[in-house]
Amino acid sequence: MSTQPGWYPDPQDTSIVRWWDGTQWTGQTNSSAPTPPTATVPSQPWWIPFARFVAVHPAWTVVILLFVCTAVFGFIDTDFAATLWVIMSVGLLIWRAIALTNRFADDIATQRANNRKNTATTRPGTALATYPAVQTSGHLSRRAKPDDLQRSVVSLAPLDTGLPLDEQIEVAGPHHHIMDIKAVFREAGKTITTAGVTLSDLDTLLVPEPSNNADPNAVAVVIGGHHIGYIPARKAPAYSAPLLRIAQSGHLVVAKTRLWAKVEDGAVRARGTLLAPEAQALAQIA
Repeated sequence: MSTQPGWYPDPQDTSIVRWWDGTQWTGQTNSSAPTPPTATVPSQPWWIPFARFVAVHPAWTVVILLFVCTAVFGFIDTDFAATLWVIMSVGLLIWRAIALTNRFADDIATQRANNRKNTATTRPGTALATYPAVQTSGHLSRRAKPDDLQRSVVSLAPLDTGLPLDEQIEVAGPHHHIMDIKAVFREAGKTITTAGVTLSDLDTLLVPEPSNNADPNAVAVVIGGHHIGYIPARKAPAYSAPLLRIAQSGHLVVAKTRLWAKVEDGAVRARGTLLAPEAQALAQIA
């Protein structure tokens, strides 16, 4: 079921709302908007609940049919019962096979759609070929995906500026990078549970993306070679310029992140708080 057109929280900046036209995000934003419309649930045929019961409980379905036949006719022939059992069993097996095949096909289609979306919107090209290649200090995992962002991460040296980490920034878009966030917890030896778990003081690299197709001021947040999100769009321009100058000198600024995650309704929810130097302070040393 697709989401109806309307104003919804911006995926990259939850302090504003952005217009969803029913198929994609538009360039229209606002600081406030009416409550998003409630999606209407289409009515389903009357027989759907019965069909679902039959598919989930085939044995009970046969028992109920036999009971009904006995109640209506007063008796039931043994051969008839056996025949009915075989017919129902074969039919239900075929039904379940078709249902599982359709579900598998839907899962594949959904995964492909998500991959296309991530490629187009959350992992745009980030060619940083102008950065000089510097031997990394081993601070980063070299098992990262071999895209331009990760090549930049492993080719530039981490830089601890010594500046106070006075800026607290909520990482934007962590829900687009759940696999990377899971990897951070796994490598830290922590299991994400329904009660929630937090990792504190994680060394974090701030990686400018001047070739980002969606936003040339984008700044990626990377932990241990894993891309967990971005600095929000409203703050990125102030950080992008000094970070880019520092990157051109062969370094990536090191910050800290507090990362929280929990399992909710079978899915992992995550939130990251970035502790970074103020943009003005970085501009003075860039």
